[in-house]
Amino acid sequence: MEINAPPDGARFVAGSKKLVGDFHDQFVSMILEAQSMVPPPIVANAGSTRSRREPSLDTSTFTVCLRMRPLLGNELTARGESFNCVIPGESKIDGSDRTDQVIVFTPKVGITGKPSLTEATFAFDYVFGPDHDGDHVYDAVVEAVVKRAEGGQVGVVFAFGQTGSGKSHTMNGLMDRLVMELFANSSEASTRRITFSYMEILGSNIRDCLAIMPDNDNGNTMPKVQIGELLDGRAVVKNLSEHRTSSAKELSALIGVAKSQRTTKATEKNDTSSRSHGVGIIRFGHVGFEAGEGPAEGVLYIIDLAGSERSDDSKGHNKSLMDETKEINLSIMSLKECIRARTIASGPGGASIHVPYRRSKLTLLMKDVFDLGCKRMCSTVVLAHVSPLAGDVKHTVNTMNYCAPLRVAVNDKTKSSERDDRDPATWDADRIRSWCEKTMGLDATESNMLLPRGTTGIELCRTTEVEIYRRLAGKHDKAKCVYQGLWTLICDAKTRKRRPDGSIITQEQEDAEIANARKLQEEKAKLWEDREKTLKSEF
Repeated sequence: MEINAPPDGARFVAGSKKLVGDFHDQFVSMILEAQSMVPPPIVANAGSTRSRREPSLDTSTFTVCLRMRPLLGNELTARGESFNCVIPGESKIDGSDRTDQVIVFTPKVGITGKPSLTEATFAFDYVFGPDHDGDHVYDAVVEAVVKRAEGGQVGVVFAFGQTGSGKSHTMNGLMDRLVMELFANSSEASTRRITFSYMEILGSNIRDCLAIMPDNDNGNTMPKVQIGELLDGRAVVKNLSEHRTSSAKELSALIGVAKSQRTTKATEKNDTSSRSHGVGIIRFGHVGFEAGEGPAEGVLYIIDLAGSERSDDSKGHNKSLMDETKEINLSIMSLKECIRARTIASGPGGASIHVPYRRSKLTLLMKDVFDLGCKRMCSTVVLAHVSPLAGDVKHTVNTMNYCAPLRVAVNDKTKSSERDDRDPATWDADRIRSWCEKTMGLDATESNMLLPRGTTGIELCRTTEVEIYRRLAGKHDKAKCVYQGLWTLICDAKTRKRRPDGSIITQEQEDAEIANARKLQEEKAKLWEDREKTLKSEF
């Protein structure tokens, strides 16, 4: 029997002579009817990026968001599978916890030729629909991360999703907005040292996108950019040029050069597909940092991931594009594995789970995001991007399947965990003051400077290093001692061994379990030895 080839953009359904695209109008009508039953989403509040772990403190906080692009150009009038099958769902707010839902409709044609929809709902911290612009995204979830990076912490914003889903559009817009925000307050300029770098990563190949700038005297002879680890566990980037900026104009010019140097090529899915991961790095040094007398510099990573591709997206690629696609998909697969492992490790009893962040240069650079024992607070915003088209629904569901679980794990992971009395985030005002004075050596006046108005342990844990130095002005050694001592306790609490039910395993219990396991092993070895002697005597 002869089977006619389906038209471009259509998807053949096994066992049916009809294709999804043949029922364009019916599917549009069905989805509109379903959408009319969904309550309107709640407007996002600005600056609400937060940790969900109460009363304890997670050393990495995640805000996981979804952004869906609108229909573009000829998609608005095209037929076939060019219709919207992704809609915002219900929004819920429970105290400080916000949940936005998104609904994905997968269109299908049955063996009888009847169209139907399969509905799946996913939960995120925020869902940004086609009506939300870049400023809305910045105000809702990015601004808080930028402020924390300015305060000496690590901030990460990364865009994830299919090629052509709008990642570069979002990240370029966020960087443009960032320029205005960083230099909006001129009084802060004298107390900060801001540098900007930008690189692109494709597999193990890393290119400095600002190496052509005039202040790089060596021109094209600069050493190869490398990402690695120091002996103390820190991830570092070597031979990447850093450019100090003192005005919005200077930073804007650097970002413009970085954008122009990104490697893009036309593919079946996207005329300007990013063929590498673009990484912008902004470092915030403060007064005293260069002399070693102040807090550590804060760092903000703006990461525009290359778009992942399905086989249908790359079927017309030449060998060069196919090789690039393999490198892109391998690194994104590594990122997915890190997200999956980090999700499991976040739960009780998961401290022993290995997160394979060394598997790619990209995930090694993002080590602080995945390392349970990172040395300072790391705030991460995940911006998952999806196309609303029915023809992309499989890729859309795949993106949500990887990103949504990270949000759920961070939200639910400590509901049944035993309270850790050695975790400073659980201490009241009297105990944290006692620790500062008796263990850290602060006198009463210094304690009052550091702990105003009855500061509790969780409040001090969330205080940035820069703020601790500011409160203990002129006492750099004590500020450094307090900050390092506090984060030693936090990391110890974070990596404390727990059972799957959330109960803490004490050192005595662990020693007893090890001794019992060794005893059982010795008894088993003795049993096999006796059996062996018996067998030999019988033969």
